Amino acid sequence: MTLYTWDGSEEGRRIEPTSIVGCKVIKYGGYFGRGLPCPFYLGIEGGCTVSLEEIPEDAEIEASPFTLVAGPKITDFLMAYEDFYYRVENEDGTDSYYHAVFDIELDNNNPYFTIKDGLLYKGNEEKPVFDGIPARYSQAM
Repeated sequence: MTLYTWDGSEEGRRIEPTSIVGCKVIKYGGYFGRGLPCPFYLGIEGGCTVSLEEIPEDAEIEASPFTLVAGPKITDFLMAYEDFYYRVENEDGTDSYYHAVFDIELDNNNPYFTIKDGLLYKGNEEKPVFDGIPARYSQAM
């Protein structure tokens, strides 16, 4: 599994896989070793993934926005799932809950994807890559 661990910084909310030194990154997620499927996965330092059903009904869930940048060389998105929830234990022993929400920033020079009605599509496919994850164009990088 491909894991991006967020360090808590504001800069870390903007994820640009093509900026990894020494690697030619063309996908969010992909294949590792001898063909094991490895979806893109987000982790939060000090937190663990939980399902929505595991969060107490009276708990507040803070939206935690992230931008996935699709530069001109990004060819695919293999996400583990679209809804990421996290529990983080605070210093006082209480728990905080976060919901990672994404938007896609598509470079206008990316030849593999298009945006229609605010959603991302691969090539000429009729179904969006993600249901409910908004997408927008950015200026050429």
